Amino acid sequence: MSGRERETAGRGSWALIGSLLTNPEALSETFWHWAELVAAVGTCAETARGGGAFGTRRREELRMGEVEISPRAYVKMCLHAARYPHVAVNGLLLAQKHRPTAGPPECLYITDCVPLFHSNLSLTVMLEVALNQVDSWSSESDLLLAGYYQANSGMDDKSPNALAQKTAGRIAELYDDAVLIMLDNRKFGINPRLPPLTVLEQKDRQWLPKDKNLVMWTDWESSRHICQSLLEAKVYSRLVDFDSHLDDIRQDWTNQQLNAEIAQLVSVANGSA
Repeated sequence: MSGRERETAGRGSWALIGSLLTNPEALSETFWHWAELVAAVGTCAETARGGGAFGTRRREELRMGEVEISPRAYVKMCLHAARYPHVAVNGLLLAQKHRPTAGPPECLYITDCVPLFHSNLSLTVMLEVALNQVDSWSSESDLLLAGYYQANSGMDDKSPNALAQKTAGRIAELYDDAVLIMLDNRKFGINPRLPPLTVLEQKDRQWLPKDKNLVMWTDWESSRHICQSLLEAKVYSRLVDFDSHLDDIRQDWTNQQLNAEIAQLVSVANGSA
């Protein structure tokens, strides 16, 4: 399919979604048909390359315990929350298996995140579309869909609600060491001394804070200074979440331009630029 054909097909798909969103009755009637269609399309695409749709792929047995968060993942989560400070935002965490040089155990390396929504976080149809698309894209990039993050709308509200727990739980059904990250709005600022977030893990179907000794940072000082620089420059205005992509499919929800900018700042911080 040519680029023009893909764009035309994409516009038609999102036009259909838009019409459903403006007609709640039609959305309700077509929900299950749409979910079945998403699953079928995902299954066909993944089967063609030897995988399966989200929720059907072989369960990954990581069995790690330790989690490491990259500057890119941290900065993009903060930029997402900063762009929409008065509403809840959420997104997906992408990871790769990473073996630290200092020891033999593997850890879950959170290398990136995909900002999802800033309105209607619980709209099931859109969440299904996003999960399938992000899962497909991440697998092609040799990454794992290994977690979920959320920032609530309330200043003092940092507890995972039912949506956060349910979505993270779905991911944990596939990846045992999936994590749930909740941003702390009260601690969130231009340059916090400590990470303004809590990393949770699932134990006996409950999401509990992870042992802080098992949460590592590639370089916390660089991460917070890079985040400070981008927040002061209001770079968050250029971050694209899945919501924005649905409004205009030309917008890149993978944020490749922003990723390159963060990578450049990381190189400067490490003295390798």
